[in-house]
Amino acid sequence: MNRADKGILTIRYVNGSEEKFEYNRFEDEYSIAAHIKEALRENHLLLELEDRLVVIPYQSILSLDISPPPAKLPATALRKVVPIST
Repeated sequence: MNRADKGILTIRYVNGSEEKFEYNRFEDEYSIAAHIKEALRENHLLLELEDRLVVIPYQSILSLDISPPPAKLPATALRKVVPIST
């Protein structure tokens, strides 16, 4: 698999720590957004690693970053947002 087939999930926790995970991107770009939307209905994030299943309670997560972003996003997503420093 080449790099275009991979995505990076960055999890920032409320305690200030951060973890990064590489995953195989979905063939259907909308699938990652739909997958996250459905996962948010649960109380935890499930990550299947090579040797274990990681269960992360959402109350421990400050933010999730997905890079690169999917081409198709739910209608509720704000598009073309630019961060600014204050």
